[in-house]
Amino acid sequence: MSPHYTNRASLYGVGGIPDSFVNGYLNTGSLSVSSLEYYYNEIQNEDSPLDIEVSYTSHPEDGFNLIADVEVTGDITTGNNHIFFVITNYYDYEYFSLERKMEQQDFNLSGLGSSETFTQQMEIDTDWNFTNIHAIVFVQTLSGDTHVLQVVRIPVELNAEVTGVVTDAFTQQPIANAQVGCGSFSEYTNNNGEYSIDLIAGDYNLHCSAEDYENLTDSFSVNSGEVMTMDIELNERLLPPNNLAAEWNGTDIEINWNSPGVHTGFTESFESGMLPFGWQSLSNEEEGWFITDDGSSSGFTVPDHGFYAISNDDGNNDDSSMDYLILPSQDFSRLFEVDFSFQSYYIGLYGHMATLEYSIDEGSSWTVLSEIPADNSWQQITLNLEDVCGDGFDNVLLAFHSDDGGSWASGWAVDDVVLGEGGASRDLLGYNLYEEGNPNPLNSDLLTNTNYLITGVSQEDHSYHVTTVYTSGESLPSNTFDLLYTGINEDLISNDYHLSAYPNPFNPTTTISYNLATESKVELNVYNSKGQKVKKLVSDQLLAGQHSIVWNGKDDSGKPASSGVYFYKMKASNYTATKKMILMK
Repeated sequence: MSPHYTNRASLYGVGGIPDSFVNGYLNTGSLSVSSLEYYYNEIQNEDSPLDIEVSYTSHPEDGFNLIADVEVTGDITTGNNHIFFVITNYYDYEYFSLERKMEQQDFNLSGLGSSETFTQQMEIDTDWNFTNIHAIVFVQTLSGDTHVLQVVRIPVELNAEVTGVVTDAFTQQPIANAQVGCGSFSEYTNNNGEYSIDLIAGDYNLHCSAEDYENLTDSFSVNSGEVMTMDIELNERLLPPNNLAAEWNGTDIEINWNSPGVHTGFTESFESGMLPFGWQSLSNEEEGWFITDDGSSSGFTVPDHGFYAISNDDGNNDDSSMDYLILPSQDFSRLFEVDFSFQSYYIGLYGHMATLEYSIDEGSSWTVLSEIPADNSWQQITLNLEDVCGDGFDNVLLAFHSDDGGSWASGWAVDDVVLGEGGASRDLLGYNLYEEGNPNPLNSDLLTNTNYLITGVSQEDHSYHVTTVYTSGESLPSNTFDLLYTGINEDLISNDYHLSAYPNPFNPTTTISYNLATESKVELNVYNSKGQKVKKLVSDQLLAGQHSIVWNGKDDSGKPASSGVYFYKMKASNYTATKKMILMK
């Protein structure tokens, strides 16, 4: 049945199928093929006021262009004329089926000798057998007797070919399983890097991609009957390391980083019952997203799932069109792809929309990454964030956008959010570690581990970055980590000064103990891995001796901090110390 069946049935005034019309106005009902042939023979000698020549050519990116050159050769007495473009799977003269919905354009030619070229882009399904694909173009009035003025049918064939070999630009070795795409046609290379694609003649944009290689785009033209050779060389993607961090250990410095393509990320299960530290909930109304273990309402019942985040428009019945649950900012600039997964409960009733979106301008504007499918139960959603990785994506906000369209709708709940946590393993030679201002690496041989200890370091500020070395070259630098000198190591000043946290790692609380040699003004604060202050623990004049304080894992506003690395820093008289602790949920 045609996707346009309802419209066409209305045009002809029929209520069901089968029902046949010849030439747009002779109603033959559901008669036999022989009866249809009779009616056809009755009208086949009718003069047409139109001459139509149909051809086709490729579209550079998607499908192909169907072209109809039309000339008026007689009197046109009908109005409200339209030209229709149809793609059919033509089995034989008795039967064909529509492969695409009919496309139509206004047809305004009327004067004898007037002409016009009509072009219509048509989509292609990857499973088409072009042996049977035909294009039909006809002009019909949609008024009065719905007479068809002229119709033409031609076969659509794959009449050209592109072949070639995909190789590594540095080693000249073939690349297997590379994807080569030309418009709607694509193929993967074999073990010898070879590919061959049958095409419709015309112009194409060629796209080639392979794991661990930079994408390549090119263009070419191929004529009917021609075999075009397009050999492709791909450059290895020189991904840098990321998430480099450094810390003092006495007079030594410990440095760690993530291997290329690996994003440490985080996991959030909302079991604290509060909005996690660094997350934001924005709304047009007083309440947008919130954390609960029972967010159900009469029209939106959420199955049990522990604590979760929810925007329930049914319960609030307000304008929830701008309910955004925003994650902490992420740096994806040195990555090629990042996995993102979460549990979703979204039934999509009453016009409710659920989308994952991103912003690179601190939330001033948002772009949709994915529309979330509706389901009647909790479902696992896994997405690849490659579209927000690479240059320019060093400050990415991800957000769950629950949108009721400004009127009453249902809602959306999410849980068990996992960002990153791993990445693809890359073939590499090793790493080079650099201190800013020194063009030579600190290591004499390539480093094969993702950590390094520098001993006997001068007591001053230092900045470091690391690169990856591949067979084809050295990557751009990782992030630069500025390590501030935190003062003389406490163990070298006095045995009476001490700073420690136990347990470490911890969940959700830890006790920070410290000892003062003399009465001092004490400042003790917690910072995240970006150097932002999370919690002020102590700011007071204290007597000499042993002290301790419990950090409950919450920030200054009372919101639970997310899993990750934190630093606790104490200043007291001429003593300064900074140490690392890990919150694991």
